[in-house]
Amino acid sequence: MAYSLLIDIMYQVAKGMCYLHDMQIAHQGLKPDNILVSFKKEKIKNNGKECAFVKTSDFGTSKINVGRTPKRKSNHIIYGTLGYVAPKILQNEDKAMKTCAFEANVFSFAMTCSEILSRKKPFPRIHKREELLKRIKERERLELPSNYNELSELIEECWSFNPSQHPKFGDICDRLASLKTKFLIGFYENKGPSFSSSKKTNHQVIEKKETCGDNEVVKFGIIHVFFV
Repeated sequence: MAYSLLIDIMYQVAKGMCYLHDMQIAHQGLKPDNILVSFKKEKIKNNGKECAFVKTSDFGTSKINVGRTPKRKSNHIIYGTLGYVAPKILQNEDKAMKTCAFEANVFSFAMTCSEILSRKKPFPRIHKREELLKRIKERERLELPSNYNELSELIEECWSFNPSQHPKFGDICDRLASLKTKFLIGFYENKGPSFSSSKKTNHQVIEKKETCGDNEVVKFGIIHVFFV
């Protein structure tokens, strides 16, 4: 998949999150499985190239009126899927939900973007919050593409351990929009992500597809097929 299309998907997710935050809503389940993407060719507007239309789903644990203590079903339940949960949520969920719920969304967005680019799930074998927190503190993350450092630098800012260093979604949208423009005018070559360590194994993505009316919807839940 072309880099420009992947960036456009990230941009649309960020735009949706920016809108939610403006409405004082924090999405506590942001991950690729909850991103629905439909593809179609726009012959006139986009010279026949494929366009993506993105929607973020699963608002079952979204929290309105950020700053108030959310209701919890159990003392042992963490909102979201472990691999995408921000470290401050892992450390103290109740406090973090009151003080940095928006920043936690930015961390989840970064992990989502890294999965979209790498086709690998973050921390797939870790099921305990203590172990995950340890790995995050040790700066363990998915590998980012070696081409187009501008995008990698943005994602690295978003997944910083310190939430005060996270950019706002408005800034994220501006920077992704700038990247989209650079691809559009030919400043960057529109190739797919390149990884320095991917020498022996290639990763092919098989996307789980659902139908919604007449449009095909791709759910970005990624299944890996490994081949040499």
